[in-house]
Amino acid sequence: MQGVGELILLLGLAIRCLEKMADHAANIVERVVSIVTC
Repeated sequence: MQGVGELILLLGLAIRCLEKMADHAANIVERVVSIVTC
């Protein structure tokens, strides 16, 4: 059962990392849009 706990921890970390990357990508998109529309 120890492997299952580690797997869940890794999944949680991966999801958190993806959320950070999504936020970062959204910020970049907003910046590009504001530059293009100016």
